[in-house]
Amino acid sequence: MVSRELQEICWDIWKSVNRWVQNNSLIDSDTMCGACAIVSYTLFKILKRKGYLPTFVLAQTKNKEHGHCWVKLDNKIYDLSAGQFKQRGTKCDIIVEVSDKYLEKIPVLKKYTDILYNEEAINNINEEWSGQSPIEYKSKINYLVRKHGKEITK
Repeated sequence: MVSRELQEICWDIWKSVNRWVQNNSLIDSDTMCGACAIVSYTLFKILKRKGYLPTFVLAQTKNKEHGHCWVKLDNKIYDLSAGQFKQRGTKCDIIVEVSDKYLEKIPVLKKYTDILYNEEAINNINEEWSGQSPIEYKSKINYLVRKHGKEITK
């Protein structure tokens, strides 16, 4: 069960990033395709600030032609840009799923076998994903981290 407060944080991140990327030609603001690193990094930073131990995940195809990011916390995957895949059974833009069932929701990700975590993943994105990197939105991300960075109330 995901707390109501965490659900609201995820939704606020999605709406905020959706506004930020409206004029970014590398990101489809309707589906959030291209925004996965930005929304995932923002959630990752907020959760860390709250004292949690989230894992930032970057999965790529072997040739690095395709990639996708999400956050893992307490055996759950938080994918705030899952709407870009619009697979059968994926009717929303945000998926929170138990880790071992996540790939059933978005089977195309089974091809993304090159996996990086945390700082290594973030550095890779900042170096190779120009225009889709969280670093491009640093001040806006920091605002959301400060806004939501207090401890989650139980």
